Amino acid sequence: MQENGIELKDIGVITPYNGQKEMIRRELLDRVEIANIDAFQGREKRHMIISTVRSNKRGNLGFLTDWRRLNVAITRPRDSLVIIGNPNTLQHSPLFRNLLRMIKK
Repeated sequence: MQENGIELKDIGVITPYNGQKEMIRRELLDRVEIANIDAFQGREKRHMIISTVRSNKRGNLGFLTDWRRLNVAITRPRDSLVIIGNPNTLQHSPLFRNLLRMIKK
């Protein structure tokens, strides 16, 4: 199936939490591949969407503070990457702060 010139089979959605994964799966009805970050280790898709989930004033990032998970998340797409998250929360991590800085350039 194709929408807007992109094959749905070429889209992957990853998130650090299984609860978020299941919620996204219910909404998208398995039209695209959805997994947690660890399950995508060693795999790739043409287009990836990453849901960072976390949004709080304390900057608590949970699993996202692990640089290996961030590495897996941002190196899975071949053509395009969309990161969905709260930059005010993400900037509490030096890794995400640097990533956000690079994106802004």
